Amino acid sequence: MMGRYKLITCLLYHGGGSLLLKELYSVGVFMGNLYHARGTEVSTPSEKKNLLGMSQMEILKVVISEELADKIFELIYEKGRIGEPHQGFLYMEDLSSCLPMQLPSVAEEAA
Repeated sequence: MMGRYKLITCLLYHGGGSLLLKELYSVGVFMGNLYHARGTEVSTPSEKKNLLGMSQMEILKVVISEELADKIFELIYEKGRIGEPHQGFLYMEDLSSCLPMQLPSVAEEAA
């Protein structure tokens, strides 16, 4: 079943993504991808951008129906403390197409 979906992407401090996944699970959102990355802030001078100056961060991506997108965006913003300095940033974009993925249940797999 095709529908209209949005992709919410959040870059966070190291450890923040797993906390947000728990919050998302508590409101019934079970599909999220969490990646670990290293990088520097945009404001870091170019001469200090090296492997030693990179910090750990996490990237959380959530595909959510258009109807729930604003609610989930606000939840991530609040619980991730995105409005506070150095906590990360968040953006949302339209997806041109998306098909929900559903894993088979254990009973179906056994048959």
